[in-house]
Amino acid sequence: MLVDDANAFAPIPRQRLSDELVARILAYIASGELRVGERLPSILEMARSFGVAATTVREALSRLEERRAVTVRHGSGVFVTSGGVRASSE
Repeated sequence: MLVDDANAFAPIPRQRLSDELVARILAYIASGELRVGERLPSILEMARSFGVAATTVREALSRLEERRAVTVRHGSGVFVTSGGVRASSE
């Protein structure tokens, strides 16, 4: 019975939207939909496409930059790096 299980009402781990966005972008890189050197859409375009706030996209891009999956060139855009290929396979 469900209630007898000690873990039945344990908290469900919450996943941030930015974590989901990071996973999706890495999946696009792994599948070849995004290639090394390719420019990602603008933050606002991605926010509209994914149905999230621009701050969520910025947070995801920051995490991807930390993982060296993308590089942010201020004034030019966000680009996939060769590190993105490695990060998507981890």
